[in-house]
Amino acid sequence: MARDALGTDVTAGEAIAYNRVRVATATAVALYRSGHALPMPDDDLDDAVRALDFPYSIPSPETRASIRAALAVLEADYAVTVTR
Repeated sequence: MARDALGTDVTAGEAIAYNRVRVATATAVALYRSGHALPMPDDDLDDAVRALDFPYSIPSPETRASIRAALAVLEADYAVTVTR
């Protein structure tokens, strides 16, 4: 997935970060749409990641932090937009 999005010269670190954020963002959106809110225990976040069944996805402290950050943005303003 990372190579498709970032190109063939992507580093291992970039690929890991890309995949982690991809999983975290999808998980945060799913949690938000399901009515979940912060704070959330690690076990609940891990269960949510596993429920989405991303290939090779293993919940980690970094992924949980990314989920919490994305969920915090959604809770603050679900209609965040970027204008030029």
